Amino acid sequence: MSITVKQNSPEQEAVFDLLKAVAHPVRYAILKLLNQKEAICVCDLQHKLEIEQAVISQQLKRLKSAGVVTATRKGRYCHYKLTNGNVKNLLFAVQNFKYYDE
Repeated sequence: MSITVKQNSPEQEAVFDLLKAVAHPVRYAILKLLNQKEAICVCDLQHKLEIEQAVISQQLKRLKSAGVVTATRKGRYCHYKLTNGNVKNLLFAVQNFKYYDE
């Protein structure tokens, strides 16, 4: 018996891209910090996460391309924030996910 999988719709692909973006330890840590503040610059993320700036910038680029964060330049600093409340809802669901029944 073989299973035929239809091609994913654009909406499904967007969901998969979002989940892939969140499913990385550094990106998830960045999102948790962004969820606590209105906006944060890369230097603050670097200080709080104790990770090299280049690594943080690379992960922010991935989050931005997935539509999870937006960037605003303020002087020589770029501040990042979550795109909308749906991202906050996703983070809430992930943080409160239980792997077992109580």
